[in-house]
Amino acid sequence: LRAYTDEPGMLYMAECNYPGWTAYDNGARVPVLYANLAFRAVYITPGRHEIEFRFRPKTLSWGAILSALGLVGVLCAMFAPGGKAEAS
Repeated sequence: LRAYTDEPGMLYMAECNYPGWTAYDNGARVPVLYANLAFRAVYITPGRHEIEFRFRPKTLSWGAILSALGLVGVLCAMFAPGGKAEAS
């Protein structure tokens, strides 16, 4: 987002604030604040701003790790010796 203001204020986003959001103002990390109990906002000073919001929940990393472990387990089971039934 690009913003310009003559006075300090809050840049308010009408999207749910959920753990995992980070914000950057002109490349510097800034705190993501709660607005109206559920939404997110960042404090901005007078001047020009380029605000970037990024979402990376902790569950994403855990999901990727568990998926990789599951894939390794399936591959090991598929290629393990004696894993196939013999036809008689």
